[in-house]
Parts: sequence; C-alpha cells; structure tokens
Amino acid sequence: NGIRVGDGGRLEFCGAEANGSYGIQAGTQASVSRCTASGNTNAGIHLDLGAVATSCTAQANGSDGIAALGAGCVVIGCSAISNRNDGISVGPGAVVRDCVARQNLDSGIFVGLGGGGLVVNNECTGNGGGSSDAGIHLQGSCRADGNHVVANNPYGIITTSSGSVVIRNTATANTNGYNFAAGTTYGPIQTGTGAITNLNPWANFSY
Repeated sequence: NGIRVGDGGRLEFCGAEANGSYGIQAGTQASVSRCTASGNTNAGIHLDLGAVATSCTAQANGSDGIAALGAGCVVIGCSAISNRNDGISVGPGAVVRDCVARQNLDSGIFVGLGGGGLVVNNECTGNGGGSSDAGIHLQGSCRADGNHVVANNPYGIITTSSGSVVIRNTATANTNGYNFAAGTTYGPIQTGTGAITNLNPWANFSY
C-alpha cells in the first residue's frame, strides 16, 4: 500500500500514486480528508469499518476509486473518475453524499447488500457498460434521494433487490433512466421535457 492509516487515525493533504496495491488504506473509524489517489493497482482509497473520507479524489485506479466496504462508512464531497471498477463502492449502513462519479468502467456508485445505505445529492456521469451497471446501483434497503445521473449505460439508477426507496432524482441521456426490482418504493417518474405537470413531491424525472 502507499499509505496506511491505523484505527482511529487521521490523514490529511496526502497523495498516493502508482502503488502496487491500495493507494490509501484507512483502518476502523479512521478519517481521510483532502487526499488524492491515482494509478494504483487496487482501490485508490480503501476504508475499513466506520471510516470517513471527505473531499478526496480517486482517479484511474485498477479497481474501485473508493472502496468503503466496512459497515457504517461515510464518503462526502469526493470525486471518483475513470477507475477500472466502481467509482465509489460501499457496504451496509454507508452514507455517500455530494460526490461526483464520472467515466468509471462499472457503476458510478455501488451500494452492496446489507441494507441501510444513504445516497444523496450525488452527480454520476458516463459510467458503466456491464449488464447491471448504472450511475447508481443499489442492493439492500437503501435510499437514493436528489441525485443527478447523466449518460450512464445501461441504467441511470438500478435496484437489484427489494427494500430501497428512490425519490427526487433526475436522469438524462442514460441508455435507460431507471430499473427497479420488485419491492422497491419509488416516486412517480415524469418523462420528457417542458413544464413539470407531476406535482408529487417525491417524483423522479427522466428526460
């Protein structure tokens, strides 16, 4: 690994480039802030249980940009660009907020099984290519709220198991805007451009 942060540690204003595994690996309840990770052969930034990443950038890494697979991780204000797998991949109970995920080969943001994920106010553009890839891909009982997904393939937002809530999102220029598994709760989808005629406050948009 390029940089290893121990349990409960704090890392700020550092960069990790072209390392043979993770760029930055943060232990349980560690904090990583204003760091960059690029060109590493594994994930750019790897977070263990309850760790936090804020205002970080992960670009062109050989796996996920940010892999926060331990329960209860928080990723806020980060960007994940042109990574080989998912831009941001998180486990159960995670929060992903105010992030940008662009041109990653798998999904922009992926939330795995385990439930409780919160994905809010993110922008995901040009991600995907595989059969279940998306700007945002949700498993388990997650909530996707207020995200903007653009030109993702094949889906803007997809749920592949029951229990998620999808509300107040906007999707444009995706191969398919939305695809929901049985048991998903979602706001009505208004399609097309022009005046907004659906006054439901939970509506999603596809145009």
